[in-house]
Amino acid sequence: MSGTKKLLKPKEFVTRGPIFDLDKGIYIKRPEDIKVLQAVHQKDYVTLLGARQTGKTSLFYMLKWELKFHTLVFVDLSVLLLKNL
Repeated sequence: MSGTKKLLKPKEFVTRGPIFDLDKGIYIKRPEDIKVLQAVHQKDYVTLLGARQTGKTSLFYMLKWELKFHTLVFVDLSVLLLKNL
């Protein structure tokens, strides 16, 4: 082997937005997550509402990961707000 070192590509460090790679152990489950999972298993409807950047989309992706055999629907209502401006 020659004297050159192979440079590794740095990993992307994301500080905002939803967590997509749930299998990497980054997502921390909260008590609310358990309540949502229980509601889905009881065949209840679940709506995620909350302020910006509070983890709604990350929770959605966690649910999608945990509930592989259920149908989840993502509806972005902010589009309706933008049309009214």
